[in-house]
Amino acid sequence: MPASSCPSPLSGATTTDSPDSLLFFYGLLYEKAKSAAKNSASEETKNPLISPRELAMIESSGTYIGAVIATVWGLPIQQFWQKQGLYINNVEDGGSSPNSFYNALDIDDGDTIVSPNTEVLYSNAFLDLSNKVVTIRYPTPEINEGVYTGIQVIDPYTNVQFSDGSANQIKQDNNSQGIAKRTFYWAGASSHVINQALAKDPDAIALTSPQAWVLGRINVDPYLSSNSKTDSDPTPYQKLMQSQSQALAIDKIRRLNHEFKAKVNYTGDITPTRDYSTSDVTKNETTTTVDFFTQLSNAVYNNSYKGQPLVFYSGTNINGELKPTGTLYDQQELFNAFGAGTYSIGLTARSNSNQYSFPEGSNPEIINKGHEDALRAIDLISSSTNPTEEDHYWTINTTLGQYEPNYAGWITAAAVADVGLGANLASDGTYPQTSKGIGKSRKHPEDLSSQHDYSITFTPENSKLAPINQPGFWSVTVYENDNFLVGTDKDNLNNFYLKNEFDPTTGVYSLGSNQFDYAENYGEVDLSITLASTSPGSNSTGQYWLPTPAEGSRNDQFNVILRLYNPTPTRANGDKDASIFSQDSDQRWTPPFIKKLGTTTNGPLQFGRIHLDKGERVHDWSELDTVITDENGQYAQSSFAGEGTLVFHGGTDILTGQPYEGLLLADAESNVISPLTTIDWALQRNGHSEQSRDQIIDGIVNAAYEGLSGTMMNEHAKGLNAVTHTAPHQVIRSSFREAQDVAKSQAILNRAIGRALTGLWQNINGHDLPDVNKLDKYKSAVINLAKEFEAIGNLNSNSFRDADVAQALDFVQSGSGAALRSLLSIGTEMRDMDYYSFIELLSAEA
Repeated sequence: MPASSCPSPLSGATTTDSPDSLLFFYGLLYEKAKSAAKNSASEETKNPLISPRELAMIESSGTYIGAVIATVWGLPIQQFWQKQGLYINNVEDGGSSPNSFYNALDIDDGDTIVSPNTEVLYSNAFLDLSNKVVTIRYPTPEINEGVYTGIQVIDPYTNVQFSDGSANQIKQDNNSQGIAKRTFYWAGASSHVINQALAKDPDAIALTSPQAWVLGRINVDPYLSSNSKTDSDPTPYQKLMQSQSQALAIDKIRRLNHEFKAKVNYTGDITPTRDYSTSDVTKNETTTTVDFFTQLSNAVYNNSYKGQPLVFYSGTNINGELKPTGTLYDQQELFNAFGAGTYSIGLTARSNSNQYSFPEGSNPEIINKGHEDALRAIDLISSSTNPTEEDHYWTINTTLGQYEPNYAGWITAAAVADVGLGANLASDGTYPQTSKGIGKSRKHPEDLSSQHDYSITFTPENSKLAPINQPGFWSVTVYENDNFLVGTDKDNLNNFYLKNEFDPTTGVYSLGSNQFDYAENYGEVDLSITLASTSPGSNSTGQYWLPTPAEGSRNDQFNVILRLYNPTPTRANGDKDASIFSQDSDQRWTPPFIKKLGTTTNGPLQFGRIHLDKGERVHDWSELDTVITDENGQYAQSSFAGEGTLVFHGGTDILTGQPYEGLLLADAESNVISPLTTIDWALQRNGHSEQSRDQIIDGIVNAAYEGLSGTMMNEHAKGLNAVTHTAPHQVIRSSFREAQDVAKSQAILNRAIGRALTGLWQNINGHDLPDVNKLDKYKSAVINLAKEFEAIGNLNSNSFRDADVAQALDFVQSGSGAALRSLLSIGTEMRDMDYYSFIELLSAEA
């Protein structure tokens, strides 16, 4: 939808003064920073701002407040000015001279952009309209081509003042199908320039400031194989996974991206009313308070009309679209307070040749402190979220792109600028994000951590997995805790974020409709994406895997962003399509929970049944809560609520291809169900404390560990041997060198103990025992097995020998001890193999 930031020249427009009380502004900012500190995950996080009560006792409190508010109010335009300078002065890649586009050839997946979008190519241009008329042309492909394009024009205060794209398809150029054009001018330019603009296009758009940033996006869907998408089996993405050659639409996407162009239609002969200049910044960041306020001073000077820092605000409607009318705000009184009076820091609007300096008689330390405290406060506010269960712990903002010139609006604009410039209108793209997942309880979210595996499952509604319209797309991207992309092997990714055909197990940055919407059953069945730091065990699900940070990287916690481009609007005409904008709880679409996965392993056991036994005497297992493990032998922990015993039976061992005929147990709080957790469960029933259980389990695993490595488990190895917390395939993610031997030792013990437990269950289940609860009888037998382990050696040490463990297993199932000795022998020979090769061969022998 096109929108004009100012429908008439400034000379004929009336303005409204924006709020100008720095004291009220500071009070609101302080409270927001205080709230953000309270919601922080770290108890050590404090509000960096001085409290109003303490300020009353500081002689230079006014100067401090002035420095704080000038920093917060000025951050968006200062960031605009800095980015403009870096781009037009060719300091950074991706820049070009004023009034010309840079069209990217590659996705920007580097570490210089926060939360980069790996599903789009960008084009951008900075406009200088001080005495010029500029026409922008941009691609708007037909809907049946399935390509999303978007363009936005952003003023220096980072408000979106114009937005359009392939979803709107307005102002089509009759001579060039699939191309739209719009003409822009500055409403404060000379009357001659304005007349030329309107002569060129009566609908030309007037901008309130002489400078603007134009940002174009085009969806990188390299799997487009024709003008329209058609069902295919396998899909183009699956072909790539299968190392099959295919024609990709990369050249088409690049060609369309080059259709973002700018043309200067007219340059005025009459000198503008003042010496307007573009940014001369050539440094990537402000290193001092003086740098910051110099850039702010220059930015305001070069984007004012007769000295007035004006901004046009229309706001957005319920669907995140620009409203058709708005208000012209004058921010002069607020800005004047930075240069004179109680809150002065000597900041005025000055041209590029002038540098800010601390005013005579002021306290530079107070100004420096105010500036630095303000930046820390905005950092805290921008990173603070308090998502609710109702929103499935996603932070959902559908009002970005426009910031009302008042205290709250200025704080929001600063927080957005702090994260990164260029936020689009929610109607063009909405980006829910989260750092929380759910484990056992929906009421108690947990930080997402690479120590665990997760799943996000999209369920179709009206044939849509996510509420987007065409042309549009959705994607899920994982970011490290600092909001940069998770590191992947660059050699296995090309510039368009495709899996390398020679190594289809290498993870990708994001997944979504680009990869999946060609499938024949897309929109008809659930679609689950696994989030894990190592590839899922099943080859069939590799294409649904997103890597999380490797343990030992900067931080094993991570964030997830769900992008919805061209999201379905909510309508008042009775349309019942779900929408993320809907105010009706029945129609409002909320992103799915990210669910922590529990893991079953003897090897991984797919499609088996897990029950939660709460202690009732149940003879019919169908009466118990039940969940089926997925193709990777995993299940959502939130499937079960309450205390009790997890009981696993059935399913197929992925590694051997054989049905699993035993029965495994674990406490309801366990993340893993395995033969080793079955022993842990029994030890707990025998009255052992957690410390005592860990000691015995360490002893059992050490019997294999010492055989493999020739040394006893050290403290690192014991820390990794948390059998109820992490499965072997998760243990190997650790950066500790002991991880491989611990994981391999667990795999050996799980195989050996699993064989004994299988025989134990078959002996009980194979007999006709009327009026006997076979599960209870099995539990009793397992508890007796645990007593055998209790009796081995000295419980105050890890001196378990493999012969002792083998003897205990033979007590329950003859031949199990010999199986352990055989597995240990094989494992010792294969110790130098990587974990996955090791267990594959171990399973073949088993």
